[in-house]
Amino acid sequence: MITIKEYSSKYAKSIRDIWVSRSVWGNTAIKKDLTPEEANKKFTMEGTVSFVALKKEKVLGAGRLSLGRGSRSHCAEFVIFVDENVRKLGVGSMLLEEIINAAKKKNISRLELSVFEDNKPAIGLYEKFGFAREGLRMRFLQRGNELFNEVLMAKFL
Repeated sequence: MITIKEYSSKYAKSIRDIWVSRSVWGNTAIKKDLTPEEANKKFTMEGTVSFVALKKEKVLGAGRLSLGRGSRSHCAEFVIFVDENVRKLGVGSMLLEEIINAAKKKNISRLELSVFEDNKPAIGLYEKFGFAREGLRMRFLQRGNELFNEVLMAKFL
């Protein structure tokens, strides 16, 4: 059985291992030598709400909700990622449901994300949950030496 729990620092190494895996990000310009301590900081920084998907305490994926401030305090952005070995099992959907519920509890009315245009499975998941495409940044994200478009999506809660 897969469960979603609030993030705790005991999951930092597992989160880091999934976060830097090629299966999650490809050759994007993310920090490949991210330490478990740095991963923990990303998931515990002020203004974030973070979750892990677990099966018998094994981390299958994670999600982080970043709350907006000031004139954007009604908005939040999120990221979710799932270990490639457990994709297509509903883990992404479970994490996204938890992110949406957490946003509602924080009185967020606009939930936002960005995604590589070629990440069709993720875009399909977001559209299934009612997210709409709002924009396209041309040649905005880099993977290796190639530039890719970034899709901007949002949902009103």
